[in-house]
Amino acid sequence: MRTDQAVTVRGALTVVVNIVIGVGILTLPREVAAKAGPNSVLATLLGAVPVAVALAALNALVPWMRRQRLERGLEGLIGRGATRLLLGGYFVFYLAFAAVIARAFAEVVNANVLRNTPVEAILLPMLLAAVYLVHHRTVTIMRAIELTFPVLLVTLVVLALATMGRANVIYVRPQLGLGLGPVLEGVAASLFAYSGYGIYLFLLPELEDRPRRRLPWLAAGTVGLIYSMVVFSAVATFGTVEVQRITWPTIELVKVTQIPGRVLERLESAFLAVWVTAVFTTVGPGLFAAAKALQALLGLEEHRALAPMALPVLYVVALLPPNFAAVAQVLMVLGWASLVLEIAAPLVLWAVAAVRGWRHRSAPAPRTRPAVPHLRGAAPVRPGPGGRGV
Repeated sequence: MRTDQAVTVRGALTVVVNIVIGVGILTLPREVAAKAGPNSVLATLLGAVPVAVALAALNALVPWMRRQRLERGLEGLIGRGATRLLLGGYFVFYLAFAAVIARAFAEVVNANVLRNTPVEAILLPMLLAAVYLVHHRTVTIMRAIELTFPVLLVTLVVLALATMGRANVIYVRPQLGLGLGPVLEGVAASLFAYSGYGIYLFLLPELEDRPRRRLPWLAAGTVGLIYSMVVFSAVATFGTVEVQRITWPTIELVKVTQIPGRVLERLESAFLAVWVTAVFTTVGPGLFAAAKALQALLGLEEHRALAPMALPVLYVVALLPPNFAAVAQVLMVLGWASLVLEIAAPLVLWAVAAVRGWRHRSAPAPRTRPAVPHLRGAAPVRPGPGGRGV
């Protein structure tokens, strides 16, 4: 596969982190608290472990994917039929993922900021911006996301720390008296908010040849730390019962928070401004993954022409849910689908690659008979009784 420039390990890290932090951060405290209760922070932290394991499994596929087309690397592992089925699943998943995330963004902005603006008028600019981003080379997309990553990361950490002033630690003190059942249910609920990291598979063919063993743990750890801080602040402020009655606990948490000195009178405005960037860097990479999956499925040379063609489909899919409750149900379905495509599928690919690699190493080398020089006209040498030639 010919590329002018390779995707850096740092760039892949920023893409994975940015695509995960999106709409899920707004509803994560409510969903985890409903399952884990006081163990919400612990469940959120543990939810990052399966993400790191799945990314580590994808890391092991680099020797099979580097510098060749994605479909050829997958066909070398699981065959042509299974490859086409897997790529088709990724295309449908990431296309719906990008469309529904954009619709959820429009619903949140319409309910909190632009109350008299139609949802369609908020949705379309986000989709146009995502299509424009994807209508570029992979390295260009990576660099654009790298520019926004420091601002997004620092702002989210500062806001999370600022919202801890009203926290009551009693609400988030771990209680394991009921066993690990509620914690595991909370881990499953938090995994839905981690969706999107499977985009790492589509970056492998263009990834640079540098050490990358820490990437899975850095990516999962960064998102897990931010999510845990947000869950801690929301649950410790509102309580495990009250937080379940709030549609967007994170926004309500920012509304009741005041920075010392009254530097910002409406802190939620600053939060939503940064959150718009987070959603943009979620919808764009999601559409990019769908375009790369379709490119590999059709055997095309470029993905750039597929982005504008996907705009009408994105718009229609985004408007299919009639209200935000339906959007939340679709997001839950996508969360279950992500467990299959982003955790189970990488682990299966890693297992197949490990077995094939083990067989290749353990296969005996072919034995070749050494060539015996033969002179024309000379009689062949026959062994004598003692094993010597006579």
